[in-house]
Amino acid sequence: MNFPELRPFQIEAFRSLKKNQHTLLVAPTGSGKSLIFQKYLQEHARTVRAVMISPLNALARQQARKINVLGIEAKLGVGVGAENPPSGPGVWVINPERLVANERTFFSNWQPNFLIVDEAHCIWEWGEGFRPEFKKVL
Repeated sequence: MNFPELRPFQIEAFRSLKKNQHTLLVAPTGSGKSLIFQKYLQEHARTVRAVMISPLNALARQQARKINVLGIEAKLGVGVGAENPPSGPGVWVINPERLVANERTFFSNWQPNFLIVDEAHCIWEWGEGFRPEFKKVL
């Protein structure tokens, strides 16, 4: 996948990720936030074990498809037919409930080294009652 030229805020966030710093990016919908972690995943495809937490199953499916297109194994851990994490490097796209229910065995067995929280604004917009398990994750 070719990435378009990144804007200044995207470059700053990407540089932060490359330095292995905790990075919080808040930007409007459609501004290209996903490009940043997709580029990072692609550059670290052989070593990254990422967890992507998405509060919306439809968006989780969309993200898993996009990551697979990058040539990175993405397993969808939500909905009917939910999968376990990849056996090696890759991305496990899950909802907060799945993470909380599996966190002990998950972290000790698969040992992720990168966390992506997608669509976190839903908590602020719809309130903590929308997905109460997010409080246990964050």
